[in-house]
Amino acid sequence: MPKKTRQEKIIAQYRQKIKLLQNNPKLVKPIFQENITVQEDEKKEKPQVIEKETEQDIETKKYFISDFKKSLFVISLIIALEIGLYFATMIK
Repeated sequence: MPKKTRQEKIIAQYRQKIKLLQNNPKLVKPIFQENITVQEDEKKEKPQVIEKETEQDIETKKYFISDFKKSLFVISLIIALEIGLYFATMIK
């Protein structure tokens, strides 16, 4: 007997779910249109919360900027050294 394809497996899962729902009507939860509209209204009415920067956030930004500047300086020195070595080997 050949193996089931992916679609056949999905169809089999749906059949099992339908059988379970038919045997146990308590599992079926009705969805009302009112619940959906209430959820949409709640999403619209939420005010935007503006977060204030704490002292710790300010300090981390300062450290990040100072570390970033140092990294750029070191990278530029390394690149300049590589260019210098390249031209030094070209002259010889």
